[in-house]
Parts: sequence; structure tokens; C-alpha cells
Amino acid sequence: MSLLLRGVGGGIDSLVNSHPLDGLSPTAAWSMSRRLLSSYGAALYRTTSGNADTIYNQAGGGATFDLVNVTTSQQPGIGSAGPNNIAAALFDGVDDTLAATALLSSYISASAGYCIMSFIPVSAILNTTPSYHNDVVFQDAGTMWGFFLRNDGPPPHLYGYNWDGAEKATSQTISIGTPCVAEWRHEGGILYLDVNGIETSLATGNTQTLTSAGMKLANAASKPSHISLFEMATFSTVPSSTVRGTLVNNFRSYVGA
Repeated sequence: MSLLLRGVGGGIDSLVNSHPLDGLSPTAAWSMSRRLLSSYGAALYRTTSGNADTIYNQAGGGATFDLVNVTTSQQPGIGSAGPNNIAAALFDGVDDTLAATALLSSYISASAGYCIMSFIPVSAILNTTPSYHNDVVFQDAGTMWGFFLRNDGPPPHLYGYNWDGAEKATSQTISIGTPCVAEWRHEGGILYLDVNGIETSLATGNTQTLTSAGMKLANAASKPSHISLFEMATFSTVPSSTVRGTLVNNFRSYVGA
């Protein structure tokens, strides 16, 4: 296992309209509060009875990348969260969930992929093995990749996970109630997990199957996650370390992580 530290800087005022994904090629991008790409000019999300029934993908590719739930009782609430009072989707840890129908192959490749996500873990509920039997932050329908919260502390841990024919997962401690920016990265036969600029890693093979629906947030097979989601983006080609560092600093400064 390796460990890498990165810094953080900047303030929120210059970040609200900064479009941090401009010049990059994300496969999907979602935010509750800002346009991550200046080319995107439509709504960020849609509501039903005060809940988020859809968070719109800002990176193109059509409606199959929109995060959707048509069941009102299972839609996350909408509020502000964190020290910067940024708009967030509030998943209740019971049955709230949003999902997109685009296949996993639309987000990452078998040998490479990257996801950056800003959220607050409000609580950690489950504590079991394997890692993917804990609270789902995100995963695909086939459980090939994802983030999972596990109440195995104190403190609890966030797991970054890849299935290459067997479970490959690396974890870091995480602070309940505190904003974080987490990165999932797979390249060169290594799986990396970065939380607020601290990175761990382990060896893994190719993601085994990319034919299931590629994105589900916060609940899958009765493994709920109690989180407040700010922003998220995915890539099939891993950005350079310089670009990733810039993105992490931008996302962290924006949400107060």
C-alpha cells in the first residue's frame, strides 16, 4: 500500500462560476449547485414535491446519464450542507437512491477509470464483509466498482472497490459530518483511493464486466447510505496528476473540505 499527500487552497468566491471541468473530457458530470462545464446551460436538477427526482448529467451523452428516481418516497431531499452552505442532495440512509441507465462501459474502461466525488457522510450504518456489503455511496448494478462506507471504527472507513474476478478494495478513515472529496482511480494495474488529498493503493486487474448499468447512488440491495451529495464526475481516461490535483483543490475549496 502506498500513501501520497496533496494540499488544498483557494476560496469559494472565485469557484462558484469557475467551470472546473472545462478543457477536460468527463464521461459524466453532476452537480447540485454549479455548472462544472461552461458549455452546459440547462437545469442542474429537477424536483418532485421538494425532492430531487433527477440530477442532470452535464457532460453530454443523453438522458441515460441522468440520475433519476420516479418513486417520490425514495428521492433524496434538497438542502444546503457543509460550512459553505452548498446545495446538496440529502440521501436519508433508509431507501433514497438515484440511478442512471448508461452502461458501466460508458463511464470507464476495463483497465482505466477515474471518479471524483464531493459529499458529507452523515452516518455509517453497516459493518460487514466483504467491503461491497456495506453502505453504498455509489456502485454499478453488477458491483464492479464503487465507494462503500463501513461502520468499522471508530472512526468509520470509506472503501474504494474494483472487481477483477475477486474483491479488490482499499480503505481510509473518514469523518462523519465533515465534507470530503474522494477519488476512485484505476490505471496501470493499480486501484487508488484518495480522500481529501490522502491516497492509498493496491494492485488490481481489469474491471471484469462493464455491461451492467453503471451508476447507482446511495442504495442498492438494502445497503443504504446516509450522505449529502454535492458533485461528482467520471472519466474513462485518467487525468494527469496535475489536473487531478487542481480538481481536488477546486472541489475541496468549493464545499469546504
